[in-house]
This record gives sequence, C-alpha cells and structure tokens, in this order.
Amino acid sequence: MKNKNKNSNNNSNYDKQGDNSVLKVLYTNVRSLTRSTKREELQMLVNSNNIDIIGIIETWGRPDIGDCEMVIPGFKLYRKDRATLNEKGRGSSTVHKGYLTIGRI
Repeated sequence: MKNKNKNSNNNSNYDKQGDNSVLKVLYTNVRSLTRSTKREELQMLVNSNNIDIIGIIETWGRPDIGDCEMVIPGFKLYRKDRATLNEKGRGSSTVHKGYLTIGRI
C-alpha cells in the first residue's frame, strides 16, 4: 500500500524507501464512543501508538448522533449503529487515517 501524499508529514508508518507499508491496527470495545472521555482516551491511545486503522465495537451509536460526535480528528469514520433508539448498547465502526483509501465490501 502506498501513501498517496509522499511529501506530507502525517506520522504514517510508511517506510522511508517507499516500497512497503506497515499498518497498525487496533480493535477495541469502547462501551460508548459518544462520551467525550472515551473519545479522548481512544485518541491518546491512537496518537501514542501511531494507529492507522481502528475496529470499534459497542459504540452505542444511534441514528440521532452525528459523525462529529464520534470521529477522531484526521480519521474517516464508517459506522453501523443500532437500528432503533430503544435498543441498548450495540453499534460498531471502522475508523482509518484520512490518507488511506479504504473500500467497502
């Protein structure tokens, strides 16, 4: 996988020779990504470990919660919320650094 912007300083795991990339992936159960403390903790973990892709379960997302309440700056968010407001828990998302090209299957 190649970095689309080789000249940017995006703290990627892209190697200096440009031949290979190492992606760091995190999988976690957050029990409510909409709580600001959870987002802040996740952001600190991601930044300190230079994570590229995050798989998150138990986001507790709902259709009435905007992406801006769940996204980490510099990352793109794909989410699958619980179906109704009456359900408890559930929800999952995939978050990845903005410079990566990701396709849904």
